[in-house]
Amino acid sequence: YAVVCANLVSNLLVGERKRILARLHAEGALIVAGILKTEFDHVQEAFETGGLRLTASRAQNEWRSGAFAWR
Repeated sequence: YAVVCANLVSNLLVGERKRILARLHAEGALIVAGILKTEFDHVQEAFETGGLRLTASRAQNEWRSGAFAWR
């Protein structure tokens, strides 16, 4: 897919990381939302370890979202 949008709890998002990455096109973007600020670093690390880089992020109240692309 060119774009994958995921508004999932962090443990499910991290648990499904390999499936998500396998379906993301080489020029694609992953958008994650609804992640608690306290858990976002864990999600970021998991996807960066998988070959993505964080390209944008936004926070509001206790929530954080982010956009990732292939390195």
